[in-house]
Amino acid sequence: MTKNYFRKKQIRAEASATGRTYLDAARQIAVDAGHPQGMLAAPLHEALAKALDAAGWPVDFEHDPLAGVLFGYAGPAVIQTCRLDGPPLDLASNAHPDDPTVFDLTSPISVGVTAPRLVDIDHVGRLLGLDCHEVSLDQPVCNIVAAIDAVLATTRHELVTMPTNAECAICGDQFSARDLLEPTSQQIRVCPCCVFSGELLDVKPFQLALQLNFAVIENLAVSAGWVGPQTLLSCLAGAGFADRLLRAWRRAGIRDEPMEWWSEPAKAWIWLPPGVRPSVLAQFGCGASLQRIITAIDTAYPELRAEVRTRAVMTPDGLVDQLWPAGVAFAVGLMTQQAEHVGRRSPWDVMDSFDLLYWVRKLAPDVGCDPVEAVLGLTIAAVRGALNPGAFAEDPDKAERSK
Repeated sequence: MTKNYFRKKQIRAEASATGRTYLDAARQIAVDAGHPQGMLAAPLHEALAKALDAAGWPVDFEHDPLAGVLFGYAGPAVIQTCRLDGPPLDLASNAHPDDPTVFDLTSPISVGVTAPRLVDIDHVGRLLGLDCHEVSLDQPVCNIVAAIDAVLATTRHELVTMPTNAECAICGDQFSARDLLEPTSQQIRVCPCCVFSGELLDVKPFQLALQLNFAVIENLAVSAGWVGPQTLLSCLAGAGFADRLLRAWRRAGIRDEPMEWWSEPAKAWIWLPPGVRPSVLAQFGCGASLQRIITAIDTAYPELRAEVRTRAVMTPDGLVDQLWPAGVAFAVGLMTQQAEHVGRRSPWDVMDSFDLLYWVRKLAPDVGCDPVEAVLGLTIAAVRGALNPGAFAEDPDKAERSK
């Protein structure tokens, strides 16, 4: 006989008779018995999901608990809603924090934030991020979201400004070693601005995607510019890219799953410039989903995409729309990278270093390299110019090419 067998049997009977869920029936029986009720975890969990979504975060909140905890995924963070007091539960338990047969519903609820999604420990045992940082619940839900945003921004700033210990093999700019990736069969580690350099041969799109898959969920200080290459791979490969990645990784003996943005690029998280930023991005916190940023830009500059189509008249129909997310991701990601890496080389030389021949051959052989490079360059320049009208003031040559 299981623990609380007769009580659970009563709850199941109540649920069956009334059509309520098991949890609702359990709470009603507790109320009828005169047991006091405190804050419930599930409504708070749902409210946080809605508030984070309203703030522009890519959100995926789970409704089924694991070991008494409700988990939610928002951008680079994991949100954990649980009760502070309760019995020890193993990881196989599906006990709900609002189940009165398991928990005292008058016990306090905790909302913790872990970022990156996989807890990051450096070589000397320091935590490089947040490990279930507890957020005060004595405030409206919108303020809880603001507190999550603030602690995430502060923690990233501390990590991004740590001393660098490596340099890009192409441009020589300084980065953290963890921020340089290997996009070819050779052990050449490069930065986001050089990953599509013509100096790199035998490119490996699936290998780069795997490294990006890890970088985003394991490194809270990952260079903001990497969202550009990440999105370009997805846009070039098109629908089914996540399935192609999964098959390739399985053949290589890799058991990890492709993250959601490989099949839906618009779900990608983009870090935004700290401090002063373009007004169209001022509505967001430390970051937002690519989709929300695209929507904000399209709303603020309704003619911008059409202008790029006009200038890309010799390219295949639909290519501007196909690559628009990648162009926006590059423009905004590099703007953030420049703001965070004060004193380093400007990242905007990326528009002079695109050599996508081998990448296009492997991911979109029917499109052709020249149209892709043309549309991508035009889109990045157009978005950058709209967000920062003075961007080309100190570089007349680039200003002319952007016209």
